[in-house]
Amino acid sequence: MADTLRMVTLQLSLSLLLLGLGFWLPVVGGIPVLAAAVYFAALDCVDPALGRRGWRLKQKLHFLSRHKAVLGGFGLAAYFLLTLPGINLVTLPVATIGGTLLILATLKNEV
Repeated sequence: MADTLRMVTLQLSLSLLLLGLGFWLPVVGGIPVLAAAVYFAALDCVDPALGRRGWRLKQKLHFLSRHKAVLGGFGLAAYFLLTLPGINLVTLPVATIGGTLLILATLKNEV
């Protein structure tokens, strides 16, 4: 419960910071906003799998930073599918399953 609250607080504070950046730099501000949205989409999709392993938020963020390319590509696909109306109802459960399979494959390759 506390870990979920920390994650929501992190997402909300970073989103508000980037929203302010978007107002001050309208052309360039969209790039960090997109990067943060992709990062949080990946985190939201792999969070159940990492949470079942008992990982804390700090460990999850460290794992995402170590595997930026794989999770970034996954998060980008998940983010764009989640923005489509109607399709997003099916995308979230499928993306969570995909995130679980991605975590299993990534952890298997680490060992």
